[in-house]
Amino acid sequence: MCQLVSLTVMMVVVVVSYLANMKPEVLFPDSEEGMGQGMKATAGGVEEYLKVREHGLEKVYDENSGEYNFGRYRKPPKDAGVHGLNPAQIFAQHKEWHWTSLYTDTVIVGMATLQFGYASHAIAYYYNTATDEFHDAKFEVLLAGLLLGAKHLTSDGRASSLTEGCSKWGFRGTIEQCGGDRALASFANVTVDGGKTLEVSFEIDLGEDESLNFVYPIGRKRPAIVSKLGGNPAKGHVSVDGTRVDLSGYGMVDWTRSLAARLTVWNWAAFSFSTPDARVGVQISAGVYEDPAGNGVESCIMVNGRVHVLDVKVAFAKPEDPARIGIDDWEVTTPDNSVQYTFTPRKAIGGEFHLYVLDGNLQHIVGRATGQVTVDGKTYEFTNIPAVMEEHYALW
Repeated sequence: MCQLVSLTVMMVVVVVSYLANMKPEVLFPDSEEGMGQGMKATAGGVEEYLKVREHGLEKVYDENSGEYNFGRYRKPPKDAGVHGLNPAQIFAQHKEWHWTSLYTDTVIVGMATLQFGYASHAIAYYYNTATDEFHDAKFEVLLAGLLLGAKHLTSDGRASSLTEGCSKWGFRGTIEQCGGDRALASFANVTVDGGKTLEVSFEIDLGEDESLNFVYPIGRKRPAIVSKLGGNPAKGHVSVDGTRVDLSGYGMVDWTRSLAARLTVWNWAAFSFSTPDARVGVQISAGVYEDPAGNGVESCIMVNGRVHVLDVKVAFAKPEDPARIGIDDWEVTTPDNSVQYTFTPRKAIGGEFHLYVLDGNLQHIVGRATGQVTVDGKTYEFTNIPAVMEEHYALW
């Protein structure tokens, strides 16, 4: 019986994957128009889209008009729900990920839950740059979307937006990332290093700080909904086998719900630090969510709660040998010199998936960064602070 179920599952995977690859119009109305091209068709065109509005959205999708509220906003949406999806879209197109972290001058703790329809993933980690102590856990459930109705997460499953609901993982470990109007709470209890218990708990204060939120038009009915923040005050603790360390620093979040393009490739980086007069959070990317000129629309620097969008091409100079991506230094720069730093990896957390015509490799790399960022003519320098980097390729 189990063999029959497995065979049936694999046949469905092959058929859906073939159609997604060779005949996408059969499964997905309003297929992607190419990164940046869908922006031209939004109300007001590219110039109007790129404005960063001071308010947030009640709803990302307007059921009355049948249209998405594409644009960029300084407050998160209350309801980031998408329109009704067909089964093939749910299985092969609908992707979500939720990353939360707390940074101090020498420590990063982080966790992420990821739902790719046919596969689900979760990670949690702790890195101390001063002592080089590192612990991490990684979980994978293949075909969760098909076999479990995407319910790889316990209870209420996915958060409905950055500030509404919770994302919860409950397979061989516990991860909870919950929203709120005033604060965001994250908790993880996982097994690391062959038997040790890693517990992480922290709360990120939203206060009056802004966040960068946008609804990006991959196609007319194919959005990417993203919320990100950084530099927000955060407090919590980490413990390894009961040895507890209290933490006080700065929180960062990347929350994404996407009807992703068939081929999705990106580099992404994030870090947070402080100077005597500033709380600074940096999130930058390349290869995804770009305007027609190829400038990224999600790269930003947050200083004392104010979001400064970059709207430039970020250059990620990575090791030439793919096997060295999680080992050798990276150089990250922008044409306007707003971002210039060296990233030194400590460990890459992630892996590859190969399911017939589905193919991918996602590496979440934890390490250290040294360099500077410049906002409104003022330069903020940092040395050997904790940082993360991603190298992502997916044909999904």
